Amino acid sequence: MIVFNRLILMREGLQNLPQMMVGKISINDAFVEQDGKWVFKQDIIAGNPSKPMPQRERKREKYYTPED
Repeated sequence: MIVFNRLILMREGLQNLPQMMVGKISINDAFVEQDGKWVFKQDIIAGNPSKPMPQRERKREKYYTPED
């Protein structure tokens, strides 16, 4: 899911100036992947999943040290 704020005009009368639009923080929209396609959904509630995501094991990186 790709979540983003809905864009609104900064002031009335600026309809032809898309650079004058700002995000409305209290309203979220999203693109959700369904059957290999992105579908636009309005007014979603964005939050973390109720189940915690499984932790991935981190690989220990070997860094150069002068003793090598």
